[in-house]
Amino acid sequence: MLVGFDDDKPLSVDRPLKKLTTLSQPLYQIGVTAVKLLLGEMENRGGAKQRLVFSPKLIIRDTTRN
Repeated sequence: MLVGFDDDKPLSVDRPLKKLTTLSQPLYQIGVTAVKLLLGEMENRGGAKQRLVFSPKLIIRDTTRN
């Protein structure tokens, strides 16, 4: 069994690769949220700290299928 993280695209090679099972992060959502938090911090000059958790999505592919 082989699992990757971040749903990176494989490099192009001469032979076909098995598709890697991965945990995919919501990168766009993380980026948008980070910018909003940063802008809020800049406007308010401080404030309550926040802890946000973004759940990855498991994408099952060839490396873990039977």
